[in-house]
Amino acid sequence: MNFERPLKVWTDGSCIVQQKVGGWAIVSKDFQESGPVIGTTNNEMELYAIYKAVKKYGEYDSIEVYSDSQYAINTLTNWAYTWKANGWKKKGGIKNLQLIQLIFEIVENNDDIHFHYVRGHNGDEMNEEADKLAKAAARSALQIMLE
Repeated sequence: MNFERPLKVWTDGSCIVQQKVGGWAIVSKDFQESGPVIGTTNNEMELYAIYKAVKKYGEYDSIEVYSDSQYAINTLTNWAYTWKANGWKKKGGIKNLQLIQLIFEIVENNDDIHFHYVRGHNGDEMNEEADKLAKAAARSALQIMLE
């Protein structure tokens, strides 16, 4: 695959809380991906979108990941380092621990993966597209669950 360098991707997650169904999305100028998930939370979907991006595209060279989730960005650029140093423990436990560990293993071993916070619903065209796709995937998950 030939992508611009660094590859810039926008990720987003969405969840229909009452039904615990969600969706994730990855958007760049060259491609779009999204998918439904049943039995999830919004934070898990935010992280899962990032996981899909770094797992699939992190090996292509430098990747810039844009997310509107401060939780996901802080987890991967700050908190995970402390949690790992403490044996992946913190008072009260760590939600989404297995997913965080999967992402962190990729991120920790690649200095060319960089994260950027982008304010959601603030006119960033790529973030808006990721949001739209993630919400559509969440609705798709709801349809799957109801069938």
